[in-house]
Amino acid sequence: MGDTNGAGMFFSPTTTNTVILACCLAALAVAVVGGSVVNMNRSSRTNTKERHEQGQLEQEQRQQEQGQMEQRQQNQGQPEALSSINDGSLSNDTESKGLYFVEAPSRHVTVRAGQAATLTCIVKHLANRQVSWIRGRDLHVLSSGAVTFSSDSRVSVSHLHDSWTLTIRYTQPRDAGSYSCQVNTQPPIASWYNLTVVEARANILGKETMYVQKGSTVSLECVIKEELVIP
Repeated sequence: MGDTNGAGMFFSPTTTNTVILACCLAALAVAVVGGSVVNMNRSSRTNTKERHEQGQLEQEQRQQEQGQMEQRQQNQGQPEALSSINDGSLSNDTESKGLYFVEAPSRHVTVRAGQAATLTCIVKHLANRQVSWIRGRDLHVLSSGAVTFSSDSRVSVSHLHDSWTLTIRYTQPRDAGSYSCQVNTQPPIASWYNLTVVEARANILGKETMYVQKGSTVSLECVIKEELVIP
């Protein structure tokens, strides 16, 4: 042991080594604790990020489900237009036995732009089933029975005996395309029609500007292009 009498204090080599070892162990413990704190912070940040991403996924899923529910609510009250339907053939189920379409003289209708187009569908032995007119390009239900589901005032439907007639007044080129007359059997059956809208264009031959003497005779020739042709 060292001498403790006097102004200063000193330790023996054994005591010094013991103190140094204790200091090293304390520093190592601090380092281990500090590393654990860092790892805990990293783990906490990772868990927070995962919870945030999971929350975003759940929110997107809820928004998608809500959008689908709103779409179903909007479609309520309108007959469902099925993309897979037969073309004038009969179903094998008992519900549609005896029901058939009368073949129209022509299921290809051509009109000049501005004229009215009429598509007539004749269904025999309809019983209590409904007839719907459906526009092919977007499967929009234009009518069901005598009720019209179109905001376009040019579109109307009329019913007389076994015939259901879809009328489009003041036709425009955008009205061209396929239309189906569908019966709500299970599965549904339908007869397809095609509407062609022709735009007639006038062209005056000769120069755009002509100079003639007063009292002289002038002849102008007009040519109509894309004239209506009935197939």
